[in-house]
Amino acid sequence: MAGRTGYCSEPATPRYREAGILPVSAGYLSDAVGLTDGATVFAAVLTALAVIGGLVVISTRRRAPEPA
Repeated sequence: MAGRTGYCSEPATPRYREAGILPVSAGYLSDAVGLTDGATVFAAVLTALAVIGGLVVISTRRRAPEPA
């Protein structure tokens, strides 16, 4: 590990790219429509994603069998 500077020369994985899409697009949106409207749309998208994620978890969870 000697001589390493902490810089990673490997390409970013798709997960890192996906994680960066939402904040970058929110920045472009706020530049286009204004900070207040951009922040409102960003919050609405995050809320929708959270609700969808919660519904997926609820609909796919397994119930523990009742003890006999």
